[in-house]
Amino acid sequence: MLDYDIESFPECDEPIKWSEITTALKEIPNNKASGTDGIPNEVWKLVKSEISPTSKMAKTVFKILKSIWDTGNIPEIMSTSIVVPVPKKGNLSDPNNYRGISHIPTFIKILAKVLANKLSAISEKYKMIAKEQGEFRT
Repeated sequence: MLDYDIESFPECDEPIKWSEITTALKEIPNNKASGTDGIPNEVWKLVKSEISPTSKMAKTVFKILKSIWDTGNIPEIMSTSIVVPVPKKGNLSDPNNYRGISHIPTFIKILAKVLANKLSAISEKYKMIAKEQGEFRT
């Protein structure tokens, strides 16, 4: 077990950057179910090539994600997920042959990807993951 305290990672206190958002947008897959907001990933990806948020859409995306990041408060409408049963192979009348897929708002998918990338960079920088755990890296 590694013994670190939060002061060991000043990167955690850094504000969210537009470049982190555009990187996350590039990494989020296309052709996936939209979230509870009904907005597919492809809509938000329209701003991924902007070097800085210049379009109204990019400015809105940045403003909302920055506000959530800075305050730690996720608006209630964005903190709701819908669990949809998806059948596995086998008897469809058997309730055990289903798995739940949770649909979350696409803004939260973007924010989660930014956070995952940031944590991955921190774990690499401080060598927190052993080489043998390579398949767990993002």
